[in-house]
Amino acid sequence: MEHQPTYVGIDVAKDWVDVAVRPAGCVWRVNYEESEIAALLVRLQTLQPTAVILESTGGLETPLVAAPAAAEVLQTRC
Repeated sequence: MEHQPTYVGIDVAKDWVDVAVRPAGCVWRVNYEESEIAALLVRLQTLQPTAVILESTGGLETPLVAAPAAAEVLQTRC
């Protein structure tokens, strides 16, 4: 069986982020707190997604993108 690429979408709000994984269909919400964001990044590292699509929301995404573990998971692409 051929490996399907994994894609993650993250919607950033003031107090939480909503996460969706395709093609698995998993969705969950993470409170926008340092410990929960760190756990989210560990989970994303485990998933090894092909791409992570992050909705930028007037700077609210900055703590997520600036987290140390994010460098291994989130990459800026043009």
